[in-house]
Parts: sequence; C-alpha cells; structure tokens
Amino acid sequence: MARGTRRSRAGLFAPSPGGTSPFSTVSEPAEGPPSSPGMDQPVPVRRPTAGPSNESWVVVAAIAALGAAFAAAYLDAAPTGTSAADAIWRAAIVALLTISATRASTAALVVASAVVAAGSVGPALVGGLVALGVSVACHVRRRRWPILDAAVGALIGIVSMELSIGWFVGASTLVGTVALLIVTLSAWRACAGTARRRIGLALAVVVAFVAIAGAGAAIGGWMSRDDLLAGVDAVEAGVSATGAGDAATAHLSFVAATGHFESAGVALDAPWMWPSRVVPGLAQNVEVAQRVATAGVTLAGEAAEHLSDLDDERLRRPDGGVDLVELEALREPVASASAALADADATVADLASPWLVPPIADRLAEVALRIDELVGEAEIAGLAVNHLPALLGADAPRRYLILLGNPAELRDQGGHLGNWAELNVADGQFDLVTVGVPSELAIDPLLAGSLDLSSYPPAMIDTKPALFPQNWGTSIDLPTVARLSADLYAARTGRGIDGVMYADPSAFAAMLAITGPVPVPGLPMEIDSSNAESFLTEQQYVLYPSPAAAGEGVTQLVGDVFDRLTAAQLPGPRLLSDLFWPEVSAGHLQFFSLHEDDAPLPVRLGLDGAVGAPDGGDVLAIVGRNAGQNKMDNYLRRDTAVDLEWDPDTGSVTERVRVELVNDPRITGSNRDLLGNDAGLPPGTNLTDLAVLTPHVLRRATVDGVEVPVSPSSDAGLSRYSVRVTLDPGDEAEVVFELDGRVEPGDEYRWSFVGQTMLEDQPVEVSMHASDGEITEGDGMLAAGSEALATIDGSADTRVRFRVR
Repeated sequence: MARGTRRSRAGLFAPSPGGTSPFSTVSEPAEGPPSSPGMDQPVPVRRPTAGPSNESWVVVAAIAALGAAFAAAYLDAAPTGTSAADAIWRAAIVALLTISATRASTAALVVASAVVAAGSVGPALVGGLVALGVSVACHVRRRRWPILDAAVGALIGIVSMELSIGWFVGASTLVGTVALLIVTLSAWRACAGTARRRIGLALAVVVAFVAIAGAGAAIGGWMSRDDLLAGVDAVEAGVSATGAGDAATAHLSFVAATGHFESAGVALDAPWMWPSRVVPGLAQNVEVAQRVATAGVTLAGEAAEHLSDLDDERLRRPDGGVDLVELEALREPVASASAALADADATVADLASPWLVPPIADRLAEVALRIDELVGEAEIAGLAVNHLPALLGADAPRRYLILLGNPAELRDQGGHLGNWAELNVADGQFDLVTVGVPSELAIDPLLAGSLDLSSYPPAMIDTKPALFPQNWGTSIDLPTVARLSADLYAARTGRGIDGVMYADPSAFAAMLAITGPVPVPGLPMEIDSSNAESFLTEQQYVLYPSPAAAGEGVTQLVGDVFDRLTAAQLPGPRLLSDLFWPEVSAGHLQFFSLHEDDAPLPVRLGLDGAVGAPDGGDVLAIVGRNAGQNKMDNYLRRDTAVDLEWDPDTGSVTERVRVELVNDPRITGSNRDLLGNDAGLPPGTNLTDLAVLTPHVLRRATVDGVEVPVSPSSDAGLSRYSVRVTLDPGDEAEVVFELDGRVEPGDEYRWSFVGQTMLEDQPVEVSMHASDGEITEGDGMLAAGSEALATIDGSADTRVRFRVR
C-alpha cells in the first residue's frame, strides 16, 4: 500500500489507481462489502495525496477552462490596467485556483472560502457562501470529491476578484491574495519532490521575467523622467503666463512642453519597456507615464496652436468698452481650446490609480489640478463669448440700473440704497445717463397705493419701498430685488431696465483702481481705492457741513467716477477678473439680468445673487436691518455660532443659532446722520432688527437668556423670524434662535448659508452632531466621529456638505 501511495504522489496530476468514477479518490481500503462494479465509494481522507483520476481530470480541466473564460470575459479586476493582459491574468488565477483546489486540504478550502465570502457583497457573496458551504460539508464529512474541490477553487478565484473591502487602498487585493496563497500553498505541500521542483522552476522563470521587466521599466523611467518633469513644469509656466496675460511667454512654454512630452513618449515606448506592461504594479505606472506624455503632447500642442488667437487684449477699446467684433472672433478658438482641455482632463482623470508610486502620483495630481483650473477658465470663456455680446448691446441697446448700497445702514441685501445710476450699453460702448439719490425715485403716495406689489415677499413690502427707495434692498434674493427695482423705476421714470447691479463701497473701491484718484467735490481731498470704504461709510457724514451737502457732493463724486470709468480703456479680461473676483465672491458686487437667456454667464460667475430652494437640504440666512435710520452698523461686530443636530435616518434637524452683537463705535459725538436715531435713544445707540431665514419652525428666541417676542414674515420662500435688539455704545448682547425641522433622510446633509454682505469679516462657526454614523472630513472641515466643525465667512454665500458613513 505504501508503494502505491508513493506512485500516486509522483506527479501533480497522477491518476487515482483503480477508480473509474469521476468522483474517485485514493485512500486506505475500507472494510465492508466491495463496491458495485463501475462505482468508487467516497472514503475518509486524512491528507490529500493524489490528484484526480483520468476521468475526473477531464471534468476538472473543463471547470478550469470555463472559470477562466468567465473571469476573462466578465470580471473587472485589473491587475495591470491593460485589458488584454488583465484578461489573461484573471483567467490564469482562476485556472490556478481550480487545479490547486484538487490537491489542497479541505481545511484550506474552508478558510479560503470564508475569507472571500467575508469580503463580498451582492452576487459575489452568494458565490462565496456556496463555496464555503460545500467546503465545510466536505471537511466535516471527511470526504474528497475532486470535481467539487475544483468547483470550490473556481468560485474562490472568481469571488476573490469581486471583493468589496474599504479598509484601506488595496485591502481587497490583499485579502484576495491571502485566499489564493492559502489554497496554492496547501496544494504545494501535498505535492511530491518532482512536482515541487517543477513549480519552483516555474516560479523562478516568473521572478526572472519580473526582474527583466523591472529593469526595463527602470531604464525607461530614468530616460523619460527629466522630460516628463520638464514638460509638467513648462505646462505650469504656460498656464501662469496665460493667467497673467503674457501670450508670448505662454506660447513658448507650451511649445517647449510639447517637445519634452514627445521625447518622454519615445523613451517610454522603447522595446525594453514592453515586458513591464504585463506585470501588475509596474504596468500601471508605465501606462500612466505613457498616457501623461501623450496627454501632455495633445494639451500643450492645442494650447500653443490656439494661444495666439486667444489674445484677450484685443478686446480693449481705446475709447472704453469692449470690441464686440474681436469678441466674436474668439468664439471658434475658445471652442477648440475647450474641447482639447476637456479631452485632456478626461484622460488624466482615467489615469488615477491607487497603485501608482508617489513620484508619479504626485506629478499626476499636479497636472490634473492645473488642467482642471484651465477647464474652468475655458468654460467661463465659452460662456462669455456666447453671452457677453447680448449683455453688451450687440443685438439691441441695454439699460442697466446700478444700486450703490451702503452697509453702514444695513438692509438684507447688504446696505441701504445710498445712490443709484442709470447706464446704457450699445455695441459694447458704455454711456452714463444719470446719477441720483433715493428720494428722486420715491413714488407719490397716491400712485404708490395703486401699485400691485402683492407678488413680492411680505418682509420686503412691509418696508414700503415705493415710498422709501432706500429700502429696495430688503430681500436676501437679488433677482427679487431686481424685479422690484425694475417695476418701481419704470413707474417713477417711465423707462424700462434690462438688469440690476448691486455694488457697495468695497466694489466702488475696485472701480477706483481703474480710474485712479478722483477729487471729492466740496472737500480738499481725493478718493481712491485705499480710502473709498472709510470715506463712504463714515467720513462723508463728518467732513461735510450738512447732510444736504454730503448728498450733493457724493452724488457728483459717483457721477465723476462713472464718467471716467465708461470712458477709460478697460484692463484685459484677466486683469479685470483679478480685480473684481474678490468683490464678486464676497458679495460686494452682484448682477442680475432680467433677460432669461443671459442667465448662464452670471450664474456661472456667482454674480446673480439668487437664493436657491432647499430641495431636500437646509438653508440659513442671518440678516440685520438698521431700525434707527443712522449709520451705526459700520461699528457693529457680529460673531455667530450655529449648532446642528441631525438624524440621518429620519432627517430630523435641531438648529441653534447664536449671534453675539457688539456695538463698538470708533467715534463719539452727536452727528445725527452717523450716530443719531429716530427712537429718542442716546447718540451712538444701535437699534437692530436681527432675523434668521430658514425652512424650519422657530421654537423660541432669546436675548441674553430672556425669551423675547418675534416678528414672523417670509422672503425667498423661507420663513423669516426677527427680533429687535437695542445696544448702547460699548454694549453687547447674545441673541439665540432655536429651530426644529426636517431635511431629506440619507447619508448627506446639504447646508447652504446665505451671507449678508458687510465690510468687516463676520465669522460663522458651524458645528454638526450626527445621531448615527461617523462624519467624513471635507474641505475646510474638521471631523471626529459623529462631530464636525467648520468656520465660514458670514458675508458670503457658502455651501457645506456633511457626510456620514
């Protein structure tokens, strides 16, 4: 019997002696009646010593072939990132596991099946459980059926490529590799010396091939590295030069980048690089380097080709305005550049892989970031060439109303209307029609009473904007402000308008950066970008001898600035963007067109000032209105904390909004416009109506811990809850609003904050507690367990997303 056993171990696939059934096994003879002719009975197995019989081997081979074909055709595992090589690898792994399972111990099959089943979901989990059930049954009964073993091995191989384990990058691959090693090492231990030597020889060949491939990859990487890095650096230099408006330098940079990337591509496509394309780990890095080189050639070549056509300096007219003929000429090159950038962006995005070595991954991330920036710029450029002509009067003259708000006296939009201007635009040329003060737009009370303003928010109509135009900005939604302004302006002047711009002293200061210093009428001083804010919010009320003199002098000043601005040769679009983008992002400059076709450009630029509907998420605005008719809000400091309690399962939300107000006037005296009030309170007293706007229900409001009455209203589709706070000079108060509501259940909480534009920073600290799950950390957010913290600017519109897992 011993000799027979040794013969059966002579080869990996040695047939079982005496068996004719496909399920025959080798074991010591069992006592009892002989088996029926042609039927081998399953018998106890202590240790696998022989492979399948000749008849069983045919079935085992068929299972291996079918499993390999299925893995190659239908599975997604990508060991190398190259489709053909990946299909071969998947087929080989399944075939190896199928055959190895016929020699591995039943315990090894049980463990390997359990490992892959534990890391599976969906259909793969079903396959893992089937493999586990069959292997456990065989192990418990101490029986071996080679065909069933082969089927279990095939299932282990297939399921190992469909694992879903998110512990860390590569966790699924690691677990699958462990399962493969458990089966193959067990099979190797069951083999005789000759078979082990053959396996060792095969492994040596594989190791040698990998070494050769690694050496080739190292040579190619060394030869291409300098060119790849130089190409990336040249692209970044080209992007920077483009942003600075230096077209000549940008063109040379992109031409140089093209040459570097082409040289790198040649080195990476050399014959000694070919073996590395089928070695897992090496293949991904070589492929990424090659595709980065290809994408770099395309990107740099397209940029160099179209850059001369994208010289936006041609848009500048010496007599002011924008040259619409040149703007139209940019349409085709902008479209071509956008298409090339989109292709490059998609190519680089496809290259992302957790298996990249850090040097390549880092450089790829840099390239992706720069291309993404260019894609965004190209998108805006495309919208500009398509929509700016109509906005600038290419089809018909446009009339725009400019509202100059002063946040020293707060309104919901930012500041009360201090001055206004009417501007005409035709064929890209600007023309200032008139500048005025709010009282000039007041409508006769008899006519005002006949106007139908019922479609506007109650919180807005309550301020009587027809009689008091300084209150036109009493909505947080600029489209609402623009429509009301258009209706009331037409009722007062008989002239329709096409759009409304809101600008405060910060935006006015940016305009002065273009015009240069302008003399202040009636005062021995000039105003420029450095002192415009302080002059408009404070000094005008102190330096002029009377409110009437101040109103006349500032109105003339506004007219002088706009006359210079409309006649001046404007900076190029990129310099204009650098100058005004901070004003737009902080809400100091906003624009809404009353023509629906114009919307895409201002919306993309964040100019439109619209408040979106909650749409399953949450919205909060915190706004103050000056109730004393003075300019004390220039000295009002506001610190805000918002505490959110959220149940992801039900969507239930509890919101606590705490606002600390501090009245800190920098000057004293009895100046009526600046420090006085209509309530008979001492000079320097700040009288504020502080409100929250929310889709939720107010539970209660307190001031310094004492519950106070609330004035409810509505605006922008939100409930508005307001309390009045009186602050003597140097006083402070804590106002708390407690809200209850509900958002859409799920693993993401979308929170939108609508800022009130003020000149000084107004920090808002947002804390979140989720009743279930851990909050994942995001940009500008700190998270620990179910808690998260973010700090935002209370003057700007901000969107925050909290996600739980």
